[in-house]
Amino acid sequence: MNNTNILVANQRLIILQALKGDKDYSLNNGILERILVSLGHRVDAEDTDNVLEWLVSRGLITLEVLDDDISVAKLTRKGLKAARGHEDVAGVERPWPE
Repeated sequence: MNNTNILVANQRLIILQALKGDKDYSLNNGILERILVSLGHRVDAEDTDNVLEWLVSRGLITLEVLDDDISVAKLTRKGLKAARGHEDVAGVERPWPE
């Protein structure tokens, strides 16, 4: 796995775990971008939206588009299992044991 794949797999896990930590299992794309940046990822809105679309394509989240710039991601049961490490998903980093 190359460095880019490692970084993107980590970004996917971070997003899933951020959603897992929210009481409604949902956050908007701007907040998720800020979370990624705060954890050392150099991403912009387009990068974040690409990761979100990938997660949707794998059934890990749903995405409600509110307007051109704002969308809300919501964790699915499959996404929750991946965030907890109970289900392996190719392309998503596996979390460390708690």
